[in-house]
Amino acid sequence: MKSSCWTNSGKYLHHHDGQIYQVEKGYTYRQCCASQYAPQGNDNCWDGENFTFLECCPLSLSNENEFGIPFFHHRQILIRPRQRSVSPEDAGDLMVIHQGGLEDGTNTFLWQTGYRLLRWFECYADLGWRKWRSARFIEFGPGTGVASLMAAVNGVSTIMGVDADLKYFSLNIQANMASNGQSDVRGCSLNWTWPLARSLRQLAECAGEQGDQLEQRWDILALAGSRHKALSLAPLMYAVAAPGAVLLVTEDDKLYYRTLYRAVAPMFEEVGWWLDTQPLVAWVSDRPPVLVMLRRREQPISWDSVRPSLSVATFQGSACSGEGYKGRW
Repeated sequence: MKSSCWTNSGKYLHHHDGQIYQVEKGYTYRQCCASQYAPQGNDNCWDGENFTFLECCPLSLSNENEFGIPFFHHRQILIRPRQRSVSPEDAGDLMVIHQGGLEDGTNTFLWQTGYRLLRWFECYADLGWRKWRSARFIEFGPGTGVASLMAAVNGVSTIMGVDADLKYFSLNIQANMASNGQSDVRGCSLNWTWPLARSLRQLAECAGEQGDQLEQRWDILALAGSRHKALSLAPLMYAVAAPGAVLLVTEDDKLYYRTLYRAVAPMFEEVGWWLDTQPLVAWVSDRPPVLVMLRRREQPISWDSVRPSLSVATFQGSACSGEGYKGRW
């Protein structure tokens, strides 16, 4: 049974018999797992059995540490990708994720939707690993860049991160790419409210293309949380998507997703969705993340011609099952 090492909002370690451990000594997450104790944390915190660095410091599918660690107050988070027997290469190295923290003022945190996108990508977002090999990947609003890092592990050939602030995206790519993929990674600072032509010119420049006409198109698009300017973002995503491209969205608020859906539905058709039942932290809300897969339409259609496949959530399915689910949302 999975459990967390931490109690009292990450303040203290649990004791193996259920009692609060090391309260008198004040062993907090920061005091046990801070970067100055790398690579194995503070030895005073571990007992060699129930409490070890690998069990208590990283986010992992084998534990529930995300329920106890106060993420918004830490400038560095560790993520332990799971081993994947279906992959030609396993992902096992720890990812060191730098983030803003509350005092930074950037709001660049490890949000729930970004973390869920990473975990979905660990099973190749139910697409199968061959779909990722040599694919071109673009993420809108990558934040800390965790999903883009996992896309690199999945074997994509190129990655483009598009956001207004790329500080932590760039920092985390540099810190982790040596051991997590060999993709060509670029960042592009862009404002969603720009006119489409200006955005495409900016992307062409970021991609290193000659001239002001964007030639490159991307095979896999990702969006973690749809709280962006949907009316501006939807035509941009369509314009950069290759024929048959897939758009992968994680969202923890149905209202925001409906806003996005109305904007993208004439251009992208929903082909599968998952109301993920895996017990992941909801540190922003208590709603389980919804994972949606859409595919680029050959030609845009009018909203009146859209036939919504999802409305009210009455179907739940597990992600990473290898099957695509359709239902009423």
